[in-house]
Amino acid sequence: MIRIRQHYPRILQFVSIAAVAVALTHCNWGKSSAPQAPMPVDVIKLEKTNVPLTKEYIGITQSIDSIDIRARVKGFLTQMDFVEGSAVKKGQLLYVIDPRPFEAKLSLAQGQLSKSIANREFLQIEYMRQKVLVSKGDTPKSTYDESDAQYRAAVGDVESNTASVEEAKINLGYCSMYSPVDGIIGKKYVDVGNLVGGTEDTLLATVVTLNPIYIEFNPSLADYSQFLVYRENMPFKVEATLPQDTKDVFHGKIDLINNQADVATSTILMRSIMDNPSNLLLPGVYVDVKVTLTDKYPAILVPIKAVTEIQGQFSVFVLDKKNQVQSRLITVSTNQGSDYIVLTGVEAGDLLIISGLQKLQSGMQVTPVLQGKKG
Repeated sequence: MIRIRQHYPRILQFVSIAAVAVALTHCNWGKSSAPQAPMPVDVIKLEKTNVPLTKEYIGITQSIDSIDIRARVKGFLTQMDFVEGSAVKKGQLLYVIDPRPFEAKLSLAQGQLSKSIANREFLQIEYMRQKVLVSKGDTPKSTYDESDAQYRAAVGDVESNTASVEEAKINLGYCSMYSPVDGIIGKKYVDVGNLVGGTEDTLLATVVTLNPIYIEFNPSLADYSQFLVYRENMPFKVEATLPQDTKDVFHGKIDLINNQADVATSTILMRSIMDNPSNLLLPGVYVDVKVTLTDKYPAILVPIKAVTEIQGQFSVFVLDKKNQVQSRLITVSTNQGSDYIVLTGVEAGDLLIISGLQKLQSGMQVTPVLQGKKG
């Protein structure tokens, strides 16, 4: 009896614990078997709207005019009238070669011309006199022929010496070199005092035109087909920015589409002419180019935050008629602000999911919360 009384409380304690465990297990079974409510997600209804259709490329700048200033006559450089890297005007004096040897050659040529003119005039008088005499039979025909030949030779001498004078004037003119265009002159290649224009025309400096300026870029042949679709909008508008400075936007238009494609790269050369009023764009600089094909492209805009990109493929989640999640691959053209312009994959009227993307799976049932429409 003593043993029974000693163990009885322990048996009651064991029975009580087991009963509580069974009760808790029953509660958990009840919870797991209860259905869960579909997860709420924010959705927007897609619609078409007119947006600019643009293409973006990497371009390189080129000067419209790049002119080498060369010494065309041999002589010593005596004068340089510009500052390297500065703006120059058309007709501005840049260099001077010592003109004195060429002035002397011009004077000599002019003297020879004057002498030949005087000789021609004398022989012309003699020729006319012999012509009258031979017509009367008062002089032999041979004398007349000799006078005629001398006169014609004198005429030739005058023509030759006239050409020598013109050549001397041209060479003297080459002693002074002027800027052929408005532009920017680069570094000097020869210092004053050097002999220039020897066996070849010595390069002295280069003048480039910066405003306007060319930009060349190479769209793919696939892009070129889209250019053709909107060819009624030619010449297409072009905007350009420096990669490091997007606040300065340069405006222009396409002025050249090459007449043949590059087979190796499947691209076609295009060129735009751009306003460059502050001369910020220099030749040989890479720039970002945006070409506008049309301002009224009927497109669907999808928020960038609703798009998932994996290895270059873009996808979104949409709802079907049963509010089940579907994954769709899409193709995008470019972005406009915080949206992508979508070319394929979704249509007007689709419900696009814009929240909770990390928790979504295809086939999942959700509760849509309509946020508004998106074009």
